[in-house]
Amino acid sequence: YPVRPEDKNELLFRILNEEDVPSAMVFLHTRQRTERLARALRRKGFSVTQIHGDRSQQQRELALKGFRSGRFRILVATDIAARGLDIEGVTHIINFDIPPSADDYIHRVGRTARADAEGNAITFVCPGDHAALEKIETALGRRLPREEWDGAPPHGEEVQTRGLRFPQPAQRNRAAVAAAVTGR
Repeated sequence: YPVRPEDKNELLFRILNEEDVPSAMVFLHTRQRTERLARALRRKGFSVTQIHGDRSQQQRELALKGFRSGRFRILVATDIAARGLDIEGVTHIINFDIPPSADDYIHRVGRTARADAEGNAITFVCPGDHAALEKIETALGRRLPREEWDGAPPHGEEVQTRGLRFPQPAQRNRAAVAAAVTGR
């Protein structure tokens, strides 16, 4: 999904509310953002836990136990949870932040393929994420499908880059939009 950074939370809430998502792991880059997103999801009424490097081993084990048992529907995590954990029944991987490498992407999305299961992988792609997306697609040997969403209001001009259209905030002046897009 192409998304502006400031609209990621809204897109995530929509996906979790509007699609059938029984069990999701949401990956972010930093511990602080992981904590903030987990709090935001709780405020919206989602059953969520988190795992990252600042959590004690006991906190991590309790979070994983709760997620595995279905007590928590969503596990928000840094890449500490992308490798080496045995978690079955994950139906959705959401790359809230695009992974820094193709290997990280493969390990993240592999969480849905335990015991020959199938799942869905969703990646949020911001305007500055094209190089990372290109590396992932090169490693996979194919182009990942693009999904559109209507973005957060208000809608303004759109920027189209490498097959992704990004809604831009409404601007008063078309010249300002053109300058922002072209860098002139």
